[in-house]
Amino acid sequence: MNNLKKIKEFWNRIKNFFKKGKPAAPAAETAEPWVKKKKKSWISTWPYWLRRSVWAVFLTGVLTCFFVFLAFFWFSFIYLDDEFDLSGVDTSLNYTSVVYAVKDGAYVEAETLHTSENRIWTDLENIPEDLQWAFIAIEDKRFYQHSGVDLIRTASAVLNFFNPSSSSTYGGSTITQQVIKNITGEDEQTVTRKIQEIRRAWYLEREYKKDQILEVYLNTIYFSQGCYGVETAAEVYFGKTVNELTLLECASLASITKLPTRYDPVQNPENNLERAHTVIDEMLKLGKITEEEANEAKAQELVLHVGESKENESGGTAINSYFVDQVISDVISALVNEKGYSQSYAHSLVYSGGIQIYSTMDLDIQSAIDKVYSSASNFPKITSPLNGEAPQSAMVIIDNSTGAVVGMAGGIGEKTTARGLNRATQSYLQPGSCMKPIGTYGPAIEYETKIDGVRVAPGMMLLDQGVRQINGNWWPKNYDEVTERLMTIQAGLDQSKNTIAVRVNNALGAKTAFNFLKNNLGVTTLIAGSGYDENDQAMALGGLTKGISVLQITAAYAAFPADGTYTKPYTFTKICDQNGRVILENRVESNTAMEKNTAAVINQMLQHAATYGTGSVANFGKTAICGKTGTTNDDKDRWFVGYTKYYTAGVWFGYDQPATVYYSGRNPAAMAWRSVMSEIHTGLAYQSFPAATGLVEYTLCTESGKLAGPSCGNTLVGQFFADSPPTATCDLCAATPPEEETPIDPQQPENPDDTVNPPAVDQPGGTDTPGGETKPGENTQPDEGGDQKPEEGDSGGTADSGGSTA
Repeated sequence: MNNLKKIKEFWNRIKNFFKKGKPAAPAAETAEPWVKKKKKSWISTWPYWLRRSVWAVFLTGVLTCFFVFLAFFWFSFIYLDDEFDLSGVDTSLNYTSVVYAVKDGAYVEAETLHTSENRIWTDLENIPEDLQWAFIAIEDKRFYQHSGVDLIRTASAVLNFFNPSSSSTYGGSTITQQVIKNITGEDEQTVTRKIQEIRRAWYLEREYKKDQILEVYLNTIYFSQGCYGVETAAEVYFGKTVNELTLLECASLASITKLPTRYDPVQNPENNLERAHTVIDEMLKLGKITEEEANEAKAQELVLHVGESKENESGGTAINSYFVDQVISDVISALVNEKGYSQSYAHSLVYSGGIQIYSTMDLDIQSAIDKVYSSASNFPKITSPLNGEAPQSAMVIIDNSTGAVVGMAGGIGEKTTARGLNRATQSYLQPGSCMKPIGTYGPAIEYETKIDGVRVAPGMMLLDQGVRQINGNWWPKNYDEVTERLMTIQAGLDQSKNTIAVRVNNALGAKTAFNFLKNNLGVTTLIAGSGYDENDQAMALGGLTKGISVLQITAAYAAFPADGTYTKPYTFTKICDQNGRVILENRVESNTAMEKNTAAVINQMLQHAATYGTGSVANFGKTAICGKTGTTNDDKDRWFVGYTKYYTAGVWFGYDQPATVYYSGRNPAAMAWRSVMSEIHTGLAYQSFPAATGLVEYTLCTESGKLAGPSCGNTLVGQFFADSPPTATCDLCAATPPEEETPIDPQQPENPDDTVNPPAVDQPGGTDTPGGETKPGENTQPDEGGDQKPEEGDSGGTADSGGSTA
C-alpha cells in the first residue's frame, strides 16, 4: 500500500511539472531574518524541461565537434607528411632557363637565366642583429619561445579575421610557418594545408635550431622588385651590403614582407616609412634598442639608392638586359595570375626551372638602341644642379602591327644591377606636352567636341591667351610668353602652345579626357579624385599626380598608327618547359580606342608638328614621321614620343631625382629618338599615312578667326569637318583692298614670330623649341610635375574657353 501511495505521489509530481513548469516542492521553511534571499538568474526562469533540453543539445554539439576534430587530426597525422628538409633550400633547382628573341624573322637564343638569380645567400652571422630583431619584432615576437606554432597569435589572428576593423599589424603564421610557405609555395586557404603546415612547423623545430630556421627565412623572403633575401634587398634598395644597413633601413626592409607591393619603398614610400616606424616601436618594446636609438632612427630620412647595388664578389648576381629584366617580371606575374603559382615558386621556375621563354625582342632593333644607350658620350655632358648626378634616359619601341615591345633601354651606360631600376617601365614621370595629343586633341576629335557650335578641327582658330587669372597672372603661359593673338589648333600643336591645349580641354571636359586615357589608352597610373589628374592642367599640360611610364605613353601613342586600336604592351608570347611543352601562352589584349578617322586626323596633325613644329628635330626623312616633344616644370624632363607606319618609340631624358636640365642645345630625347629610329628604318620602304576623310578647307581671316571676307588682308587656309563648317564671316577688317602678301604655310599664322624651326636659343635651362614648352621659373606654382599646376585652392576645372570660331 505504501508503494502504491509513493507511485501516486510521483505521478502527481510529474503532472504538476508539466502544468506549472516546475516540480512540486515541499513547503519552504521560514527563512531566518538575517539570511539574504538570492536573486534568480534569467536562465532559472526557464521551464525545467527547456533547461534540460538546451544543456543536452549543447553537450551533444561539443562532444560531436570534439570527436570530429579528433578524427580529422587523426586523419591528418596518418595521411599528411610532416617531414621537411631544409638542407637543400638554396640549391633545390639547378636548370638553366633560356630567353629567346627574334633575329631575321626566326627565334634565336638571346640570354640565359642561371640559378644565381637575384637571390644572394648570406649566413646569419653576417646579418646585423638589428635586422634580425626587426623581423622578429614585427613578424613573430615570441619566435624564441614557441615550438613552431604560436597558439596565442593564432587565436588572435582568428579573432582578427572575424573583426575587419582590427588594427593589428600581425598575421597568424610564425616565422617557422612562413619558411614552409616560402619554400613549398603552398599557400591555399584550406584547413588541411594549415594543419599540415602546423605539423611541419613542429617537425622543423624538433630537427633544426632556431638560428637555422631564421637564416633560411631571411634568405627566402620576398621583398618586391624581384628581390629574394635580405642581401639582395639591401643592394637593390640601398646600394649596400646587408651588414652596412642602418637601423631605419633594417626596419624598412622588415616592413616590406607583409604586403610587398603596398609597402614597396620605391612604389609606396609613405606606406613603407610609416610601417618602418611601427617596426622600430616594436623593437623598443622588446628591449632590443634604446629609446634614444629609436628616436634617432625615426628622425632620419630614408634615402633609397635604387639601381646602385654592389656586384656580388662571388659573381652570384646574374645581370641581364633591361628588356630581359622586364620579361622576367612579366613572366613571373603571368605564372602567378594565370597559373596560380606562388610568387616564390614562379621566381624559382623562371631562374632555375629550365623553362624556355619566347620574348618579343627584335635583336636588330635592340642592337640599334644599345649603340646609343651603351655610352654616356651619346648624350649631353651635364650634371644635376642638386647633387651632381649624371642625367639618365629611357626608351621603348613598339611594333605597330602587333603591339609587341621590340626594344627597350632602362638607362644610360653599362648595366651593373640585376633587376634594378628600369626607367622605361618602373619610373613614373611627368609627360609635359606629350600629353596633349592623347589627353586633349585625340579625345576632343573623337567625341566631336564643339567650341561656339563648331567641332574642334585642325583649322579652328582660338585665342592664344590664358583662360583664368591666378594671383593676378594669366594661366597658363607659353614658353615664348607671346599671347593675345589668334592661331589655329594645328599651329598650337606645332608650337606646343599651352593656352590652345587648355582651351580645347576646357571644352572637352577634363573628366572625359581622364576616362579616355584610362579606359581607352591603358594609362593606369591616373588617380581618380586626386585633384590634379581630373582637371585641365593635367590632361592638357601633363601635370599628373603620379606620372606615367615611358612604356605606357609609348603604347598610348601606338594606337594612332594602328588605326585607333590600342594593344596592351607585352614582352613575351609563350613559356615552355624544358621539354618544349607549352606552359602558358600570352594572350594579346586589344580594344578600339578611337574611330579610324580620329586616328587619321591626329596622324595628320602630328606629322605636321614633326615636319614644321617643335618635333622637326627628330625627323630623319626616310619615311613619314609623326611626333610630339614634351618638357615639364623648370625643364626637369625632356621627351619625344613619335611614330612611323612601322614603329612607335618614346624617349625620356632627365635626372632620377628631378632637377632642371640646363642644356640649350637640341632636345636630347628627340636626338636619341632620331638616332635609333633612323637606323632601324634603313632599308625599309617609305610609307605615308592614309589621309583623313571628311575635312574641308576654308580661308580664314587671321585677325578675327572667322571666314575671310573681301576686305581681309591676312588670311590662311584651315581644315574643318564637313558636317561642322565655320559660318561667321569676318566683320573686323576695313573695306579696303587687301595688300599683296607673301605666301605662307597654310597651317601657320602670317606673323614672322611664328616662323618654324628657328635657331636654337643659347639660354640656360631653355630648349630649342619655339613655343609651348615650359620655361624655367615662369610657372604660377613651382612644382615638379606637369607643365604648370594651378595654385593651391584652384580646382583647375572647366572654364569658359573664350575661343573664337572660324
